[in-house]
This record gives sequence, C-alpha cells and structure tokens, in this order.
Amino acid sequence: MTVRRSLGLLALCALAACQPTAEQEAARIRAASDSAKTPIEAQLARFARGAAAGDADTMAAVYTPNAMVMPPNMPAITTTDSLKAMLASSGPFNISFNVQSVWSNGTVATDRGTYAVTMTPPGAPEMTLRGKYLARWEKVNGEWLMTDDIWNDDAPMPPPEPAPARRR
Repeated sequence: MTVRRSLGLLALCALAACQPTAEQEAARIRAASDSAKTPIEAQLARFARGAAAGDADTMAAVYTPNAMVMPPNMPAITTTDSLKAMLASSGPFNISFNVQSVWSNGTVATDRGTYAVTMTPPGAPEMTLRGKYLARWEKVNGEWLMTDDIWNDDAPMPPPEPAPARRR
C-alpha cells in the first residue's frame, strides 16, 4: 500500500509539473492571437472586395453557415439566405476595417475594431459612416470564419420626431 501511495503521489507531482504557468498560458494566448490576426484581416479584406463589387456571395462566404449577424436597428440575421439578401440590398459600397485587437484561444477568436463605409444610397448624395464592431470567429477546416458579428455607427441618434398635433 505504501508503494502504491508513493507512486500515486509521484504521478500527481508529475502532472502538476506539466501544467503551464500563468505566464506560459498568457504567452500561448498572445502567440495564438498574433497568429490569427493576419488571416482574419485577410477575411475582412475579402469582405471589402465583395462589398465594392456588390457581390453578396463573396461577402457571405466570410461567415459560418450558422452565423448570427446583428446589424443596428434591425432584427438579428440567422440564415445565410437572409444574410445574402441584406448584403445584396445594400448595393456596392466601400468599407475599410481597422483591426484594433484579436484574442484567440484554440479554434475561436474575437476581433474588435473600427470601420468606415462609403456608399451612395439611391437618390441621395454619397455618405460615409464610421463605427465600431465586435466579431467572433471560428476556425473551420483551417479557415477563420465569422460566426457572430455586431456593429454600430458613431453618428449620434437623430432627434425624435415631434408628436402629431392634436385635433380640436
């Protein structure tokens, strides 16, 4: 029994010695995050090329099939067909992304940054919108794809419309 107990303690000590320190774990996550940043930036550039061409298929290809896209002032989009319809309705537009940070652990990553979109709505002059976004990515078959996407503009909310006048 004493030999078994000693072997058990020795095994536990060996396992404990194999556990990474907090510093090692932080370094591993930093390396994974740095490694994920370039392919995520490439996917955002792919999205931008699709946007400039008005190509909803190219833009949607950056997302997983079960992605949740949460645009401002709209219900969440949860199907690829709905996503493609929303993107197609936007027409061609120019978008640029500034990736501020990427955090990655294994096959998941989170990307936070800013964007600028320039578009010309039908019957209106060209306009540029600026804002921020947060996206969650998953590595699927070696490719980083967006699975959650939320953004909002920096423009202030428009003032409320006045209440209709009462009839007397």
